[in-house]
Amino acid sequence: MSAEINKLTQCLKECSSNLETKCAGVDPSELSAEFVETIEAAIGKLQGVARVGGGNTYVFLKAFDQFLAGDFNNYIQSSSAIGADVKTHAELVKKAFEAQREFIKVVAECKPPSQDVLMKLIKPTSEAMTAVVEFKDKNRGSKQFNFLSAVAEGIGALGWVTIMKNPEKFAKDMADAAEFYTNRILKEKVPEEKDWTLKLKGMFKGLGSYIQEFFSAGLQWNVQGKDPASAICSSPAAGPPAPGPPPPPPVQAPAPSGAPAPGGSNARSALFDEIKQGTGISSGLKHVSNDMKTHKNPALRSQQPKASASSPQPYKAPAAKVTSSVKAPVAKKPPVLELQGFKKWIVEYQENNQQLEINGEMKQTVYVYKCTNSVLKIKGKVNSITLDGCKKFAIVFEDVLSSLDFINCQSMQAQVTGRVPTVNIDKTDGCMVYLSEKSLDTQVITAKSSEMNVLIPKGDGDYTEYAIAEQFVSRYNGEKVVTELHDQVA
Repeated sequence: MSAEINKLTQCLKECSSNLETKCAGVDPSELSAEFVETIEAAIGKLQGVARVGGGNTYVFLKAFDQFLAGDFNNYIQSSSAIGADVKTHAELVKKAFEAQREFIKVVAECKPPSQDVLMKLIKPTSEAMTAVVEFKDKNRGSKQFNFLSAVAEGIGALGWVTIMKNPEKFAKDMADAAEFYTNRILKEKVPEEKDWTLKLKGMFKGLGSYIQEFFSAGLQWNVQGKDPASAICSSPAAGPPAPGPPPPPPVQAPAPSGAPAPGGSNARSALFDEIKQGTGISSGLKHVSNDMKTHKNPALRSQQPKASASSPQPYKAPAAKVTSSVKAPVAKKPPVLELQGFKKWIVEYQENNQQLEINGEMKQTVYVYKCTNSVLKIKGKVNSITLDGCKKFAIVFEDVLSSLDFINCQSMQAQVTGRVPTVNIDKTDGCMVYLSEKSLDTQVITAKSSEMNVLIPKGDGDYTEYAIAEQFVSRYNGEKVVTELHDQVA
């Protein structure tokens, strides 16, 4: 059925091209109603082909149900087998995909919506995606944190519905962000965990294939469908409509512009008559002698006139309402440096602390989160070190069994005095890694990062600095695509 739809779509494009050629320069208002009705009927027939058995279920909606029953269900079952936080997390992911299924149903049944209506229709999916990410953030101490992070990084693929050009590429890029964590899971070589990783990748791959087959040019709304605003209230994910704003206060009618001013026309005539006098207007004023002037007679200054009810009162400006545009500062979270469960060191929210120190063991991992302008020293051999969301942070350590990881960091420094097999730098701007003589074979893996430098010891206590390439150039050589470093090509 999808092959037939593709043929009809291509046919429609050719017809559209022919119409543009023949109708060039024709005023749209000159088109007859019969012509417009014919075109609309043709579009309706084309969309009717996208229905299954003439019913109300569209091919792309049925295909999404097949995806949920296939690749997606495989991920859910594998997550249930892992259990614990992974299983709970998968239930949140399920709600996100179910919300997207309801949105696709609206696409099949409704006309193209306005931008504000579209945002309301997407809101259930967006809220479910946010819940997936928040669950990961609230469980940073979980032993399954890599699993949670992989899913949270890839869940953004559901945002493809907002992309009109190459939405399948957008979904793929979001899913690829999960590989950083799935690779760490695969290092453990646990069969169940490896199966879960393959199922997760299969789920995102299945979603990409679905998008490419049915929505490679963006969402295809039903031009003869119902009003999309009606789907907001009928959607099961949508709650009751929010109450409207309170009615405005009654407005007093302004005085008629033609109302006479106090004194009427006679007062205005007298005023103009006085103005016409010119300099003679001051002839009727009384002379003020020196003894009547306050600056000539200090005794008059001390006399305060008594205010009467009929005397005019001085104008007092209303007190200005002072409003501050400065927002209240965000409450700082307390710094943390503790060992959780005998296997995981947690270092969080440290600021301006140059004396952080950990005595580690081989089975322990170190996780550093949101630390600023601080220095951490780790003694002994640990399993791994992860620095997440840190800024202007330095770390000195002896030996690491697996890897040192930088994620979403800025202006970082790290020095190893022993050995570290792998250094991963992901989404980090500014990173200097000082290697020791035992770590000259260290692998440095980078992704979406900049200003990275590796410093190699020269043997005399000094270091030689080497920059890691940030840009690459790819060309097709007639057989395959070859990628080279930018500095080599320039």
